[in-house]
Amino acid sequence: MEHEFRLKAIQGFGWNHANKLAEYGILYVFSLVLARFLGAEEYGVYSVVISVISLLLVISSIGFDQALNKFVAQLSEPRQIEQLRFLVRRLGLIRLGSHVLLSGGLLVFRYQISVLFKNDGIAQYLEIMSLYILFKGMGDFLANVFIGKLETKIVFIVNTVNRVLLLAVGTFLLTGGFGLFEVLVVFAGVSGLTFLIFLIKSKSQIFGREAYLPLSSVFSFAAANWLFLIVGIGLGRYSDMVLLGGIKGAGNETGFYDLAYSLTMAIEFVFAMGFMGVVLSVFSKLAHSDP
Repeated sequence: MEHEFRLKAIQGFGWNHANKLAEYGILYVFSLVLARFLGAEEYGVYSVVISVISLLLVISSIGFDQALNKFVAQLSEPRQIEQLRFLVRRLGLIRLGSHVLLSGGLLVFRYQISVLFKNDGIAQYLEIMSLYILFKGMGDFLANVFIGKLETKIVFIVNTVNRVLLLAVGTFLLTGGFGLFEVLVVFAGVSGLTFLIFLIKSKSQIFGREAYLPLSSVFSFAAANWLFLIVGIGLGRYSDMVLLGGIKGAGNETGFYDLAYSLTMAIEFVFAMGFMGVVLSVFSKLAHSDP
């Protein structure tokens, strides 16, 4: 049993690391393609839009990704499936409500955000990205259910195929003369497809009989992690982008900063990103195992 779990943990790390490498590599290549075809000014607008959306995704995640990594790992035995469904359903409904709330706020205040970044065109992009928040946020939620169970191979396959699709379709549109609006439509569409696939693959963890599970410890753990995430945002890349965009406007300088920052983060992604989520799941499982 111990050998089986050790092997599953190693495989979980390996596939998760491959997933993170693929994510970083494909999206970085796509950012170069965008910069090449959109030009510095429009790419700067794209960088600001993505940074705003990424901030909202972290805020509306309310720490549930990390909570899933921990508590799904502790409910991974077949006899615990009904409690697992209770956990996933309750957290999923709350998470959906959080994304809907922030997506609605984004739609309501899209023109004010455009004024903040000194670019009227941002409003139409935020309309599309409000859908992206819903699909991306819920897709990540379901992906973390699989990560909690150390079933990271399916996460790698689904995410990589859809990122390649994003790269291929986006590049095709850009070479055909289309612009940023159409590319963001593809972003929303691919994130919707990703969410749908994860929903289908995780149906046994969602649908069926459920059994009550006390959630007070889940919420307290999620709240603590959410606080850490918020602090990290204040010291991180996306807040830098929003601040720079607010001061300078969405344009050349924000685009150059985004590309440069992405390149400097390459080493961290190559050597460490595979541990994200999986380490928490492994240690949570070990701590919860019967002696």
